[in-house]
Amino acid sequence: MKPASFAFGWLALLLSGTAFAQLPIWSGSFTDQGTGQNYNFVMVGNDPSNTGTTNVPVYLIPVVVKFDWTDCQTPYQNTFDPGTKVSNGETAIQNTIDSPVFTSINFTQGQSTNSQYLDAFQRSNFWGVVSSNTSYHTVLNPTLMTAQNIEVPSNDGRAQLYPPYGGCVDGVNPAWFAGQILSLLDTLEQTQDLSNGLALFLVYDVFAGQAPEYTPGGGGYHGWSLTPGLLEFQTYAWAAYNGGTCYQNGNQVPCPFADVTDVTHEVGEWFDDPRTTNRTGCAGDNALEVGDGSVLDQKYPYRGQNNFVYHLQDLKFLPYFRASGGTSWGPGWLSFQQESLTPCQ
Repeated sequence: MKPASFAFGWLALLLSGTAFAQLPIWSGSFTDQGTGQNYNFVMVGNDPSNTGTTNVPVYLIPVVVKFDWTDCQTPYQNTFDPGTKVSNGETAIQNTIDSPVFTSINFTQGQSTNSQYLDAFQRSNFWGVVSSNTSYHTVLNPTLMTAQNIEVPSNDGRAQLYPPYGGCVDGVNPAWFAGQILSLLDTLEQTQDLSNGLALFLVYDVFAGQAPEYTPGGGGYHGWSLTPGLLEFQTYAWAAYNGGTCYQNGNQVPCPFADVTDVTHEVGEWFDDPRTTNRTGCAGDNALEVGDGSVLDQKYPYRGQNNFVYHLQDLKFLPYFRASGGTSWGPGWLSFQQESLTPCQ
């Protein structure tokens, strides 16, 4: 999606770290317990062996999505806006800002009193170091940006009544939608430099879906883009806030992507792999993706400071990827919620 002149040499810049100079990042490595091979990684924030707080900007960009093809007729709905008010009377935008992703609450893991979720996760992930350096924190500072608009043609998506996701939601061609997000990002970068943080595009009840039915499936993704005219990389993600109401056997239950579940997934994976280049010794998909696999369906309720109950997806610690040292929060813990997991499975 970028001019070839800007793309030239991107790999060397990516590996050197020069292009990410503005985004606070640190590098480390671990040894695979099974093979003995060493794997380097880059993560957001500061080295856990250092003291103090690292502040990282997050540019929250609401995206209003209009669908040319809608099956939601009673009532009619073809536009999905994160400015929509949800069950507690707040908008999905405000609920996201007020969520533990950006607003501190108390977590037991990592002795994370008054911490954001990703800060508590990372403290726990590197507890072997942080336990003797408890002032270590990484804080995400959200800035609400002007809302953007995307119109989805009928051959690339559909709004539909889908009870498993809680009502009228959308499925969109993920490849087409990715191009639209990158186009919005390019436009924003023409007037402001966001490369010192994460550009987070927030949609409401919009999910990836495959033609021809576009049945809603997964949520968003995270990646990077080369800033036009600058030797800098911009990290970005899009994630869905799900405001639906789901039922099972007549009882109300959290939807698969309830409220900020997808936001915690994408921001969590960006947090531990901002370049999308971190690798592990796990067979198959060897990416260091802390939110994928069996923890994807595991979400836990936490009451935010606004008294709303949020659902945060579980995230995997480095020992899940067979990292030597066993430095996470507790002996045998492979995830933040101590899920019963098998390394690399």
